[in-house]
Amino acid sequence: MTFHVLVGFVLPWLVGVFFIKKASKTMLLVFAVTAFLALLFNDIGAYAKWWEMTPHEMESITTIPYSLGVYPIILTLMYRYVLPRIHPVWFVLLTALVLTLFESALVLSRRIEYHDGWNVGWTYVSYVLSVSIVFIYARLLLKAFGIPKSEVSSK
Repeated sequence: MTFHVLVGFVLPWLVGVFFIKKASKTMLLVFAVTAFLALLFNDIGAYAKWWEMTPHEMESITTIPYSLGVYPIILTLMYRYVLPRIHPVWFVLLTALVLTLFESALVLSRRIEYHDGWNVGWTYVSYVLSVSIVFIYARLLLKAFGIPKSEVSSK
């Protein structure tokens, strides 16, 4: 469990702290929905037995550091610094790839085991879906509150 807290939460927040001041509006925009979706997807996957994380007896708890750490931090940074430079479709695909590569490292280190036909391809699809939802949600919020996109992204 210590590994998951360090890799999934502490290290991402150490990086994220440097960007909070510049990306605070972006964090407010995408953090909550990203964390919610990560918790939801992780619980569905664990319940369906598509994957298991070590330690197995604390599986639902084990995903929390990632859901509140690495996933929202990566999405915030990608939304703030990458989205303004590329087309939104490429943003979704690239962000999903970054998250999939991160998870693949956990699979290779045997911290996650896939079952019942789940594989890296399905992982990528799930990240494309979740990043798309975050992107659409963020754009709807910006539009609903009349906030210019330039306030949450930087070129």
